Amino acid sequence: MDNADTDDVALSAQDSPGVVVHRRSVSVCVTGPWPQAQEFALYEESCPGAGNRILAYMEAEQAARHKLQDMDMRGALRSEMWGLAAAYSLMLCLVGAAFVLALYGQEVIAGVFLGAGVLGAVYKFIDGRPPTETAPKEIQG
Repeated sequence: MDNADTDDVALSAQDSPGVVVHRRSVSVCVTGPWPQAQEFALYEESCPGAGNRILAYMEAEQAARHKLQDMDMRGALRSEMWGLAAAYSLMLCLVGAAFVLALYGQEVIAGVFLGAGVLGAVYKFIDGRPPTETAPKEIQG
């Protein structure tokens, strides 16, 4: 139990003067995915095997969540690798086109292509990687 609040409230009954009614309320806040040990015992009393079923359910849910997180991480890595390959290919194409244009006497257009390729690479080196989240994303389901 993380937090237990008890309130003792005295209410005077309107029907009978002199009679005081006490009401007590208890609230319990529990954090975490697992029920308390007392609750497990109550589950087992009311339905034998319920505690094991709850544990099996929680283990299966955790395994599924880990699988989804792994798939998400692999997808992000695959996407990043494809993006890097595409950017590198584009840069090579721009530099190659600049070389071919320079051979055919189109120095101005070749300079623009070469500048675009080089400036794109320089920008990426200066900018670096965008900040990433340090904590894994929660999978909603």
